[in-house]
Amino acid sequence: MLIKSHTLFSIRQVLLRFSSSKPSEFTDVNKWISKVDIMPRIKVERKLRHVKYRERMGDKLKAPSFVDVVVIGSGGRGSPRSVIIDTSISKYLFNCGEGTQRIANEHKVKLAKLENIFITYKSWDNIGGLLGMSLTLDGINVPKINIHGSPGVENITKSYKNFTAAYTTIAQLEKRELSEGDFTDSAMKVEYIPLYNNERAGEDTSRDHTQDGGGAAADEPETKRPRLLKDVDDIAVAYLCQVSPLTLTRTSSSKRKINLEKCVDLGIKTGPCLGQLVEGHSVTLEDGRVVHPDQVLNPEEKKQQILVVECPHNGFLAPLTSCSQLRELQSADSVEVIVHMSPADIIHTEHYQQWMRSFGSATQHIIINSTNTDVSHLALYSTQAKLNLLHPTIFPLLPQFMDPTQRDMDAASDSSSVRGHTCLKYQLRPKNELCRDQCFQLDREQFVKEAMDMPNVPQLIEDVNSRLKHKSTEGPKYPEVVFLGTGSAIPSKQRNVSCILIHLSEDSAVVLDCGEGSAGQLYRHYGDLTDDLMCKIKAVFISHMHADHHLGLFSILSERRNVYRRRGQTSPNLTVLAPRYMRRWLEFYSNNVETFKDQLTLIPLQESNQQWQKLDAVKTELQLSEFVPVEVDHCPNAFGVSLVHKDGWKIVYSGDTMPCGRLVTAGHGCDLLIHEATMEDDLEEEARHKCHSTTSQAIGIGHQMEAKFTLLTHFSQRYAKLPLVSGKFTDNVGFAFDNMRVTLSDLPLLPLFTEAMKAIFADHYNDMEEKSRKKMRKKILIKDLMANASTSEAEEPKTDDKKALEISEAAEEEAHSVVQT
Repeated sequence: MLIKSHTLFSIRQVLLRFSSSKPSEFTDVNKWISKVDIMPRIKVERKLRHVKYRERMGDKLKAPSFVDVVVIGSGGRGSPRSVIIDTSISKYLFNCGEGTQRIANEHKVKLAKLENIFITYKSWDNIGGLLGMSLTLDGINVPKINIHGSPGVENITKSYKNFTAAYTTIAQLEKRELSEGDFTDSAMKVEYIPLYNNERAGEDTSRDHTQDGGGAAADEPETKRPRLLKDVDDIAVAYLCQVSPLTLTRTSSSKRKINLEKCVDLGIKTGPCLGQLVEGHSVTLEDGRVVHPDQVLNPEEKKQQILVVECPHNGFLAPLTSCSQLRELQSADSVEVIVHMSPADIIHTEHYQQWMRSFGSATQHIIINSTNTDVSHLALYSTQAKLNLLHPTIFPLLPQFMDPTQRDMDAASDSSSVRGHTCLKYQLRPKNELCRDQCFQLDREQFVKEAMDMPNVPQLIEDVNSRLKHKSTEGPKYPEVVFLGTGSAIPSKQRNVSCILIHLSEDSAVVLDCGEGSAGQLYRHYGDLTDDLMCKIKAVFISHMHADHHLGLFSILSERRNVYRRRGQTSPNLTVLAPRYMRRWLEFYSNNVETFKDQLTLIPLQESNQQWQKLDAVKTELQLSEFVPVEVDHCPNAFGVSLVHKDGWKIVYSGDTMPCGRLVTAGHGCDLLIHEATMEDDLEEEARHKCHSTTSQAIGIGHQMEAKFTLLTHFSQRYAKLPLVSGKFTDNVGFAFDNMRVTLSDLPLLPLFTEAMKAIFADHYNDMEEKSRKKMRKKILIKDLMANASTSEAEEPKTDDKKALEISEAAEEEAHSVVQT
């Protein structure tokens, strides 16, 4: 039986209410909620425009009119390695690390035509954003997602049911195996070129590629292929993409076109002679002249080929440089652009450099790896520069603003090899050209000017500065709370998904949730100090197993391990406090990517009482007198947490939840409540369906808890810059931004900034207010019309239920029409 998603919402909500009212029966209710979560559901789909066009044209679909290679992630620290081949028909993504969809969305790379994702090597750097991207593509009704790559790269998407929202489904996912041969559609033919690890069996091939180093000899013969692809699990795949010629459709032949003007000049009459020439045969004219096909046929269209390649480590260097398929390309000189996703220490070896040069000077090389230092998220820096006008330490300038590497792009590079900056574009069609017009550099002065040009902003900033002079901010340096992600569901330009870093002391810190891209956010906030910070992180708390709260965990683990390796030290275990289902996620990662089992200690939150010895050790290391996980009302096994330090301060984090009495009890009298406020007050019904809180509900929990200050976070991405502010925002209520940094003594300053923030982001804020007014007017009109309909129904007792429904629907349509007018 299939059930509509909104119906399942309602069933789930009733069960959650029941669990709140009858805690003694909560375990049984959880079982029912789990059953609701796995029920099949109807997904209402609307076909995308290009899908309808493709179905209508069928085999007559023409070759793409334009073809661009666009760099999405430059591969620099905090940025994924990814490119998109963009055509007028389809898009093709190569590698999908954490943060890929965020960059694509910010720079208006429309993803609706993305149906094929190619993975060069099975590593978290390449697949960390695959689950989030799949969910996004599903949300915009992409009918099918084909994943290409070595065996197992698609497994992350198969595990989604354990880690995503109950009401979420992923579109049809299909893994195309290497053994199936080349992939072909109307825009491109993609040839798989598998490369096999040439290192000795059992040798540790995991490397830290952030530093340059020596290479391996590459003059060995090409590695013999195993009999079956499934017999090997360490495979890199290069992709040779050949663009469909403009002269062909899917059903036309590859024969050269005849030039009729040349036929007239040679005196060739219409008839069978023309057909013979097209077939490639010479013909003899009546006057005895012999005409050859080359005299009248147009030349063959030059192949337009793109090669995407990654050599993950030294074990692949010999197989890459000796690969016969790639050597054929070198001799043919037919590759127009090569995208190199190999790490710096591999690219800098003489063997790799020699292999690059063998393609000839006409080939354009684009380097995507850790040597790139450009900025990928322009909006994030723009927002921070504007907020910095209000307070220099609460909204600090990010390190890249002071980075001297913000220099002329590729000034020292030769013309045939360039760094892959975000938004760099190489055009293959209609003309061959390297385009940098969409690339950008930070311009703090321009960001400040944009803010100061807004009405009333200079006066409001002056007023803030005046009031700050009379506010004392003296107090303890710790705890210091740094917000690295304050958005919900998916990352946006201004807000990444959930992540909060709390500095407990000079040498210890704890992370509360870490959604996709959290490691990148850490680097953008701390710059060169990131390595020191990684060593200070002692524990990570995961509130629940939704993707926007935990997908960044492995990048943090990987970065932390690499830091210790560079320092020649053994990485101490990181404590992960998470729901018990984190075990499945860790097992998946260990079985499919790499193992971290010897680098972390997992304490399931449901078993914290049974594992009190481990928990006591964590509390001692973090100097906490209390660590109290609290089950909250969101999804099964969702938790908030109350932290009490030995110095006496208390911080409570709600995680994702509806208003929850258990959290109020646990957090009573806290110094700081960090509470989710996903929805505005007008969307209370939607918040209830999705088991979230509105801003007023979150503030109300703070009042019930008698919290000294309530700080709101986890905003729906519709409030990208700031949420709607109501009269309930008192002097002990504030809202968080990405890269905001506060101590307990800073909290009273936050309400002072509200009016200035509304002025700085006036365009966005006024638009939200207008939308809110429209929703309110619509609600009032619907209520009045429904009341009139009910009155009419009471006067006519014979009106049946079907008629009442018709009246209701008519009333709603009329109200909607009035509001639109």
